[in-house]
Amino acid sequence: MEKPDRKTAAEPGAGISRRELLTQATVAAGAALTVSLGGCGGKMPTVQPRALKQKAIILGFDAVDPGLLDEFMAAGELPNLARLAAEGGYTRLASSIPPESPVAWSTFSVSAQAGVHGIYDFLNRDPADYNPKISAVRPVNPRFLFDLIPLEKPSAVCLRSGVPFWAVASDNGIKSAVLQAPVSFPATSLAAGSVLLTGLTTPDLRGTQATYQFFTSDIYGESSGETEFGGKVTPLEFDPQGRAEARVIGPWNPVTRQRRVRLLDKRAKASSTGDSQAVESLERELKALDAEDNLSVPIAFQRNGKDRVTVELNGQKIELAEGVWSDWVEVAFELNFLLKVRGFCRLIATQIGDEVKVFMSPVEIHPKDPVLPISWPGDFSARLARAIGLYKTRGWAAETAALKERRIDEAAFLDDLNMIFDQRRAMALEVLDKDQPNLFFELFSCIDRVQHMFWRFRDPGHPMFDPVEAGRFGGAILSFYKRMDSFVGEVRARYEDPDTLLVVLSDHGFSSFRKGVNLNTWLVQNGFMRLKGQMQGQYNLKDLFGGGDFFQNVDWSATQAYSLGLGLIFVNLAGREAQGIVRPGEEYDHVVRAIAEGLAGLADPVDSAPVVSKVYAGREVYHGKRVDEAPDLVVGFQRNYRVSWQTALGGFGPEVVEPNREKWSGDHCSVDRDLVPGVLLCNRKIVRSAPDLRDIAPTVLKHLECPVPPEYEGQDLFQA
Repeated sequence: MEKPDRKTAAEPGAGISRRELLTQATVAAGAALTVSLGGCGGKMPTVQPRALKQKAIILGFDAVDPGLLDEFMAAGELPNLARLAAEGGYTRLASSIPPESPVAWSTFSVSAQAGVHGIYDFLNRDPADYNPKISAVRPVNPRFLFDLIPLEKPSAVCLRSGVPFWAVASDNGIKSAVLQAPVSFPATSLAAGSVLLTGLTTPDLRGTQATYQFFTSDIYGESSGETEFGGKVTPLEFDPQGRAEARVIGPWNPVTRQRRVRLLDKRAKASSTGDSQAVESLERELKALDAEDNLSVPIAFQRNGKDRVTVELNGQKIELAEGVWSDWVEVAFELNFLLKVRGFCRLIATQIGDEVKVFMSPVEIHPKDPVLPISWPGDFSARLARAIGLYKTRGWAAETAALKERRIDEAAFLDDLNMIFDQRRAMALEVLDKDQPNLFFELFSCIDRVQHMFWRFRDPGHPMFDPVEAGRFGGAILSFYKRMDSFVGEVRARYEDPDTLLVVLSDHGFSSFRKGVNLNTWLVQNGFMRLKGQMQGQYNLKDLFGGGDFFQNVDWSATQAYSLGLGLIFVNLAGREAQGIVRPGEEYDHVVRAIAEGLAGLADPVDSAPVVSKVYAGREVYHGKRVDEAPDLVVGFQRNYRVSWQTALGGFGPEVVEPNREKWSGDHCSVDRDLVPGVLLCNRKIVRSAPDLRDIAPTVLKHLECPVPPEYEGQDLFQA
């Protein structure tokens, strides 16, 4: 272990005695071990639950499409939902602008559009440097004494504004239970004996949304390194005894980050004084830290004949057969002799033979020892694990990235997705039975994920349609609609009393994703953006999470607008963007109008079909305290079109419109929200015409005799 650096008067530990230092260290270590890696801190609110006969059960199913729901109900495949629709109410539900899950579920939660809650996309941009940033969560790095002892717990800040309706309910004495709460990471306190488990936007143990690792002996057929969608490919070299060794890449090393910040500060000071020798020395030290950016643990692979591989990890031996998922495998990453960070994952051998290929799922935050606050109370996640077993804790639980990048196959993906549904169902029944809340909400995401990856099997017009594979997997989407129907029937059978309001909804619908649209390429070709050189190579998610250099070839002195995120366009506005050139007022209005009119006329070069349905001006559709963060334009595409993957990260493509040859074949993101509405079913007649996501929260609160916050924008569904 390295010796602590000599302290200056401005650094922790300066000017105090050795005894005081040891006392500080002991106290800090105790605090770290009990708080820093133990989940949520804070005091339990004192509001007690009140007696209430009314109940409200809200079951959210991400991306249930009204067209498919109607088709499947008419075919008799969904008897429970058909009965609910006939006996109660059933209608389309208007989604958010744009119709993306973090935007839509935030709108649902706080009964307000994005100008209020501030979540406009999965990504937003930093006007100071034009780089994309995660829109919903900002990490808070811990500080360490002597680069050894944590002085505070690692945490994060939820960037969504507004108070979700379940927090309003708990503050008013209504016992609430919220599972897979979208855009609510990190978990915050609730009153009245309420419980919460965070969902969408909860990261994996690496702090990303889904970083998998793929081990392969096919070092010529597979490119090692980071993939576009967030994977890490690691080569394996087997010795004559059939053994290969590698390392599992774990969470970022917070001590290294602290050292890096300190060295960067010293380099800046040395540079300002012209001390070139010091600058050169500090740059070498910074380079040496690259190898320590992430914690890691060794992993070994041993061939066992032609059809088995044994994996050795953290003292465990896991035997793998081709195409079969392992049980959960726990893994601990050691920060130092005081602290370990625990997680868990699953493995599947996708090939055993001449080559060995093993997929490792993203390492999850451990629910029994969470390094970040994923539940309220802090031990609620552990309670669920004791009751139902280990479960995926990250918000994006499905292995969509792995299937998109062909690291696993469709059968393995479906096996995993069915396990996720089983876990969500078990959670719901555990909490409904044991906690008996008056307000219950859970979000199920499996329908969204299977539609993203399997829509190609329903659409003969998709470039990836394969009639043989459609024969094998064409029923996968229906199978999850049937699982939803069965669960709704199970819950309804338990709560047939008139005091229980049952709501089933989705946040948006779905469409085929036949072609991608490169918005930045269109902006270049139409004179709204200028490049200084060639269009740069592809970005990947490592660039996003690792602070890559975006838009490096853009000439900002001649660029009026740029695009990133899923259909967002930002004007290079003077006084707002770092190198803005478009003057506010008349010039700004002209640029916005010209882009909107130009995109409205965009036609598919193959068949002249219209590509864009509607272009929304941010200042017209958003209002509220955070409207200044809004995009200037939001592109709503026609069905079958979606913004390209590279545009989402601020990149370019060679053509404006290009065929989508990915397994990720269905989508809703950047499709015009009027073309992909969600659904709303409940066990009461719906009176309000044209309901949207904002109406659920006030309706539920009124049913529970709870005051509705005046800032909520929605209306009661049961009043005209």
